[in-house]
Amino acid sequence: MLAKFAKRSKFIITAAALMTVGLSAAQAIPPSTPLLPPNIDVTGAGAAELLDTVNAGDNLKVKIYKHTLHMTSKRPTVWSYVTEGLKKDGQQEMVLTVLKRPSESDRAYPQLPIKLFALIDQLAKQDKIVTTGGYTEFKTQGFLAPQFKGLIYTTVTNLQGVPLPDDCIAVVPITEDEITVYQTAGPSRLMARLGRDANFFPCPTWCDRDRSSAFTQGDITEMQEDPVFRSAKAQTFALTAMQDNDQLSLRLTDKTSALLLELLEQLPSDSALRLALGIDPRADALLVWETKDQDSRSMIAPAGSTYHKIGITFLALLPGLKKNEILTGADGCALMMTAEDFSRFKTALVNKDQYVLPMGDGSALKNFCISWSKE
Repeated sequence: MLAKFAKRSKFIITAAALMTVGLSAAQAIPPSTPLLPPNIDVTGAGAAELLDTVNAGDNLKVKIYKHTLHMTSKRPTVWSYVTEGLKKDGQQEMVLTVLKRPSESDRAYPQLPIKLFALIDQLAKQDKIVTTGGYTEFKTQGFLAPQFKGLIYTTVTNLQGVPLPDDCIAVVPITEDEITVYQTAGPSRLMARLGRDANFFPCPTWCDRDRSSAFTQGDITEMQEDPVFRSAKAQTFALTAMQDNDQLSLRLTDKTSALLLELLEQLPSDSALRLALGIDPRADALLVWETKDQDSRSMIAPAGSTYHKIGITFLALLPGLKKNEILTGADGCALMMTAEDFSRFKTALVNKDQYVLPMGDGSALKNFCISWSKE
C-alpha cells in the first residue's frame, strides 16, 4: 500500500508552491472563543439489561444490551450490540450503540447491526481487517437510516454495566458527505466535528438515527479548494501531534516513525506532504475545522481542560524553504523547514533521536519537537 502512495496522490508539488495555503503565523492555535462542552460522563450509565444473545455466524455471538447513556441531561435509552468471536479471526471485537427512539419498545432493536457483524466476520476470515481510524463505505442503501452510507471505527467508550471485551472498538455510522470529508481531509477532522455537534470530547461513539450530516456540500467545496490539498497527502491515523504550550510536538513510536520515513522517502526532497493525523492521546482539547467566515478557531475539550495540550487534525510538512516556521490553520499546522533541517529531521527518524527545532521570527509556535513513545 505504501509503495503506491506517491502515485495515488493527485499532485506532487514543492513546498515553495504552497506558500499561499491560507495558514497564519500571526497567532498561535488557542482560539479566542473556544468551545468548551462539559465532560459528559457516559461511564455513569445504569446497569445494562442483556436482552438477547444472537448466534451470528461461525462461533460469532452478538449480545444486545439495553441501558441508559449519560450523553445529555435527558439520559436517553440505548441499545449496545457487543460482539464475541471476531478476535479469533484477527479482528478486534466491536460495539455499536444505537439511541432508542421514544416510540420504540425495549425489544424492538434493529437487526442490521447483527448482519453487519456477520459480514465483518466473513471479511476477517479473508484477512480484511478494520482498525481504529478506518472506515467502511456502503454502495447500496443506508445503514440504520437513509443518510448513513458508511461507518467509521473509533476508540470505544467504557459503558458502565455493559461488559466490553478488551481492545474493543466502536462502530459509528456516518453520512455520504462525512465519508467525503474523511477521504478528503482525514478521520480526525470528521471526528472533531462529530464531537462538537454531539457536545462530546473527542468523538461520540453512538448512533443517533435522526441526526443530519455534520458537513454541508459548501463545507466540502471549501475544503477541496484549500491549496494544502494540492500536495501529496497520506491518511496516517497512527501519527498524532499537538500544540504543547508554545511548541508543536509530534508523537512517534518505532512503528510510526518507520511509516513516516517510508512516506518521505517516496517523494522528492522538496515535496510538500500533508499528513491526516489521528487524535493525540496526550491532548486535553482538539481543534475543530470551521469555514472561513468564522471569526475564530474553535475546539472541543472536556471540563477542566487546561488548553495547554491541543490536538491537531493535520500536519503539512513543507521542506526546502528559506527559514523554519510554523503556520497555523483552522485545525492543523504547516511546518516549514530548511533543506538542512529537514535532512536532520529524517536522520532523527532513522536513529530514533531526540529532536528539537527552534523556529524563526514570526512563527506561531517557538519550537518543533519529536516526542518518542513506547506505544
